[in-house]
Amino acid sequence: MYIYKGTPQGIYYEETGLAPNRKLEVEWYVSRYNGPKQYYHFSLVVEEGKPNIAIFKYFKALDKGGKCTIGVQGPKSKCSCSMHARGNLLTSLRCVASKMFSYNEEKIFPGTQVTFDTLKNSFTTSEFKIPATTPNGALKGSDGKPANAVSATVREIYS
Repeated sequence: MYIYKGTPQGIYYEETGLAPNRKLEVEWYVSRYNGPKQYYHFSLVVEEGKPNIAIFKYFKALDKGGKCTIGVQGPKSKCSCSMHARGNLLTSLRCVASKMFSYNEEKIFPGTQVTFDTLKNSFTTSEFKIPATTPNGALKGSDGKPANAVSATVREIYS
């Protein structure tokens, strides 16, 4: 994933609710590295009261996920790495995902939702309604102007 300068791309988040029912939504507007026209827009939702549930919502993926790995690592997943003999250069990283939805498969369409349960080592898929967009594809706020999908109170992490 890559954020290109001079574009509306970025990573945003919103926190809602009060303990013990808080919710965090992180939203990505990004492209592929060396592929500025290969656009992705998706979000991750996690809830305090459901610590093993991760919900991914896909608004747009121009390659339908054909060059992506979609999965999660749960509490029992393992990662290992090896270091280069002459320094701290990471030469190999191997992670075993708790559950994988897809690997380079065209399975992502606008409105696809994938819900992972890391304790049960499972996932379910469903659909959600995509909010209205402007002619350039940006999501519309209640005033009809471009807005972020999660809300007008979104905080920018990086752009």
